[in-house]
Amino acid sequence: MTSKYQPVRLSTDEIPEKYRDEMIRDFYGKIAMRMEVAPISDEPIWIDAHTHSLPGIMVSLGNFSAVSGERTSELLSDGNDDIFISVAADGFNASRNGSETLLTTSSEAVLTSLSSRIRFVTRRTSLKTVQIKRSLIAP
Repeated sequence: MTSKYQPVRLSTDEIPEKYRDEMIRDFYGKIAMRMEVAPISDEPIWIDAHTHSLPGIMVSLGNFSAVSGERTSELLSDGNDDIFISVAADGFNASRNGSETLLTTSSEAVLTSLSSRIRFVTRRTSLKTVQIKRSLIAP
């Protein structure tokens, strides 16, 4: 019997080159991660990630090219206030509401809410994220 909670794999290697950028920005960025995703170098966006989606929680593990992910004002209008925990193997820069940037070190976690403007910038790295519905932990 197959569980309905099977992980989903997204690899740009399996997407025709002419659709990669659109797929990453529109599907993975805006729909799955709820962030605007953009390259931070001339290198095209490259992702190889697995996402496990369960009721109220989403866990993602993957390898990424140098990218930025930003929870923009436009995306904030969705009302999503999930808790978001992120760890990059090589660290990353994170800022909230345009404030001072926090530089994380190897495997140091950042905890934030998707109800805030946040921005992450990382060079090519392995990334782990956990997204939890606030209603699950509110009590």
